[in-house]
Amino acid sequence: MWSAAREACRAAGHRGPFTVSAAPDAVGWYETIGFRAQGPATDEGGMIRIPMQID
Repeated sequence: MWSAAREACRAAGHRGPFTVSAAPDAVGWYETIGFRAQGPATDEGGMIRIPMQID
């Protein structure tokens, strides 16, 4: 599913990296598809998020 979404974005002209604000429990899954943490966890209104990116 991720490859199709990435290819659709590329076809629409997106050239930069892709970013997500991952929940701590989701970090491992994002890492399996190539995302890497880009900084420390932050608290966004009581929700812990980890910034992640893939090129």
